[in-house]
Amino acid sequence: MNEAKTQRIHWQFIRDGLGIFLIIAGYLFSIRNYILDAEANHRAGSLLVSIKLSVDLTFFLIRRPARSLTPRPVEWVVAIAGTLLPLLFLPEGQADSLSANTLIFVGQSFALFGVLSLNRSFGIVPANRGIRDTLGYKLVRHPIYLGYLLSWGGVLLNNLSAFNGLLFVVWMFCQVMRIFIEEKHLSEDPSYQAYKLRTRWRLLPGIF
Repeated sequence: MNEAKTQRIHWQFIRDGLGIFLIIAGYLFSIRNYILDAEANHRAGSLLVSIKLSVDLTFFLIRRPARSLTPRPVEWVVAIAGTLLPLLFLPEGQADSLSANTLIFVGQSFALFGVLSLNRSFGIVPANRGIRDTLGYKLVRHPIYLGYLLSWGGVLLNNLSAFNGLLFVVWMFCQVMRIFIEEKHLSEDPSYQAYKLRTRWRLLPGIF
């Protein structure tokens, strides 16, 4: 086996291990939050988070090989931050509003729908595993991130604090950066350029 092929195998092993770690870490944090919020009315949302993360892990393990993958470390850091930062929210127990819980449930439902729409093209770092333009991807170009925005916004409303508010702002900045990074990478594919013409909005219909 030549040195270049050996390096590719090692790099793929590291990349796959990191992705599995991130998803399992998310799963464990969701269980932690479920336990901490056990006396609050967040159980449906917490259960849905656990289901979605299980689907994430399943699609990650059976995902298609990447046609292209970003080699830039900073883009990996942005993707990882966009994945993990919301899991650092501190349960404050200050509120348990119906509107916030509805946002959590609707957001996680839409994020799950987005993952199912993406199917075996699911990944964490910017990569081209085939362009998806059906189901949730007909509404916006990043339906999973839209679901995250709604659900973590609901979590913030239920757990208002200076720390959680700052964390949400930093996370949103990372998500916007993540969107531009992913679109720049995918735009190297002519089929994605055509998809952008069909689906105008990145995240929020009529706004962004």
